[in-house]
Amino acid sequence: MKVYVATDQKGGVTKTTTTQQNGMAAHLSGKRVIWPDMDWQGNLTSACGYASEALEHTIYTYMIGKSTLQETLLPTYYDPVSGIFFDPKDTVFMQEVLGLNSLEDARRGPDLLPHNTALSKEAEKELESNGFWGGLLRNLLEELSDSYDEAHVDTNPAIIHKLTKMCFYAATDIIIPVVPESWPTQGMIVLAQQLMEARKYNPQLNLAGILFARVRYASHKKLMVEIRESLVPQINEMFEEARRSSVAMRRQLQGFELSCFDNAITEGAEFSTLTNMRAHLHVANRGLSSHSIEYWQHYIELLQRTDGAGLDEAYDYYQGLVERYNAWLQQEAQRKQARAEKKRGVVNG
Repeated sequence: MKVYVATDQKGGVTKTTTTQQNGMAAHLSGKRVIWPDMDWQGNLTSACGYASEALEHTIYTYMIGKSTLQETLLPTYYDPVSGIFFDPKDTVFMQEVLGLNSLEDARRGPDLLPHNTALSKEAEKELESNGFWGGLLRNLLEELSDSYDEAHVDTNPAIIHKLTKMCFYAATDIIIPVVPESWPTQGMIVLAQQLMEARKYNPQLNLAGILFARVRYASHKKLMVEIRESLVPQINEMFEEARRSSVAMRRQLQGFELSCFDNAITEGAEFSTLTNMRAHLHVANRGLSSHSIEYWQHYIELLQRTDGAGLDEAYDYYQGLVERYNAWLQQEAQRKQARAEKKRGVVNG
């Protein structure tokens, strides 16, 4: 099972959004997908429609043996029109807000291992006395590896905390979403150092790359060039210096290198509106948006970079989406032209 972990030392850089979009792309490609929510804020749990603070059984209680998998694992459902995820027990929201008469009118998403925000501080304290804390998430995911093809894990910005380090020790591939601004990029070297340290305990850990997200301005594109041409080589030189320090480090960091995804994610009003509605880009109004296409391009590149399975299936879905999107653009252009001609006719008359 591939375990993709989205991480960054800065909040608000689309870690949760990237986790959710990639997980749904995998799901729509026909894969068996699980979402482990390891973010102390519980954003992924909330994005799936569940009230995280009300959950008794969570990924943490499951990891330490206080809950069973059956008690913890939650199914996710979404409205096929709006793309909004909801708690299947919240029939009022399902019927009165979404207009769904039953779950038969909804669609299933990936399975969720939820997080409870109220338990985060307690969990961090409890882990201090657990000498095996580093392998808890890895062991959990190994148990599930026959049931799922991909795990897409959300994390919190506190990269030195145990909950986040557990994700590094369990990951096969790290995705680093970055908003190309000065604040989100200043801690990149510290993050790289933490990931290099994690490689000691997780030899399978690889760096999928930096994903530029929420790209809006010319200044963003300028900083993207600086990150590619200056910051990334600086980090890779740090890895190389560590490799030169000893035979053990050379073996430990073999193939460990950072690069940037070719595809970036822009942000506009449509993107903000859908995410604020808890709507998923890939399924809201059948995924007909430029942002959904960008995330599909990212997911396909992710599979290429990490030797992920199901590339043909993902590409076929993506091609179908592009064809529908282009047809929709053509229809919109025709409607716009018809409205303009009607308006000119009224004026001339």
